[in-house]
Amino acid sequence: RAQWGTCWMLMRREKRDRRHFKRMRFPPMDDEEPPLDYADHILNVEPSEGILMEFEDDDPTYELIRDWFYDVKPLGDGTIPPELAQHVFVNGPSYKEWRLSTHIMYPLLQLAEPLLLSSALM
Repeated sequence: RAQWGTCWMLMRREKRDRRHFKRMRFPPMDDEEPPLDYADHILNVEPSEGILMEFEDDDPTYELIRDWFYDVKPLGDGTIPPELAQHVFVNGPSYKEWRLSTHIMYPLLQLAEPLLLSSALM
């Protein structure tokens, strides 16, 4: 949920600042303009870079999660850095058993909090 929470928060910020999103103008298509062909115009376009939260190096709050937060399978490959060894236990890529200390869970909760609060209001 922390990854979704940061994504949700950053997408709201992007929408507010309108850097990557543009308001749609109506009418969306001109009647005399032919529709765009998917294969010609969209298929070969490379997707843009994902929106990621940048953790500041001098901020101690996110020090333990900064390096692995956006990994596909975080901490599941068995190579846990020595500074995390006392805070993390993951049995491997299956994630059947895992344990994170409160030093890691608290920043994850902070990052997930906007999403948790919005789902509680619904």
